[in-house]
Amino acid sequence: FVDLSGNPIPGVSNIEETGKSGEPLTKATEVTTEIAKLIAKGYDLVSNNYGKDNDGNFDKDSSKDQEYTVVLTPHIQDVPPFDPKDPNDPKTPQPGQPIDPNNPTGPKWTPELIKELEDGRKEEVKRTIKYVYADGSKAADSVQETKEFKRSATINPVTGKITFGDWSPAQTFEAVTSPEIKNYTPNKVTVPASEVTATAEDINETVVYTTK
Repeated sequence: FVDLSGNPIPGVSNIEETGKSGEPLTKATEVTTEIAKLIAKGYDLVSNNYGKDNDGNFDKDSSKDQEYTVVLTPHIQDVPPFDPKDPNDPKTPQPGQPIDPNNPTGPKWTPELIKELEDGRKEEVKRTIKYVYADGSKAADSVQETKEFKRSATINPVTGKITFGDWSPAQTFEAVTSPEIKNYTPNKVTVPASEVTATAEDINETVVYTTK
């Protein structure tokens, strides 16, 4: 039982049998049972050549052992976008649900995995513009805007490792004209536009009004 690179699957022992030339192989059920166990752990079956030669019998070459290989690989499950704030979103993973919907007996979602998924696939960048007088008191209502970024995710049910894709493209906070206040002049007539990516820091702008 090996992976795509030919490395043994952890925790699985070889299945061995002996017999006479021409006699039927006897371990097909054990092989099938072990495959089923590994699928339940989150693997996909790639190939199984057990008994595919000699009509499922022991061969007549006693100088070397017959060897068969079962190749498996961890199932990589796409996780569709969902709204964590909407408990009725059917795509939202729930603790105890199978990670792979097509493998109901396979590994399940845990609260820890769900939190890691929610925290890792969405990011927000905020811009806050404050309008104040020279003494720091409020001159006008602040303006707050938020840009939301998302990215795809896959999970390896065998290891529980979540892999994230690239963030959605950069977005732009448009330029904002400072409000007019009678007898006062802002130090910034316009707060300029700003292009931001998911990893950008929040933007804090302060427009100060002084007497004309």
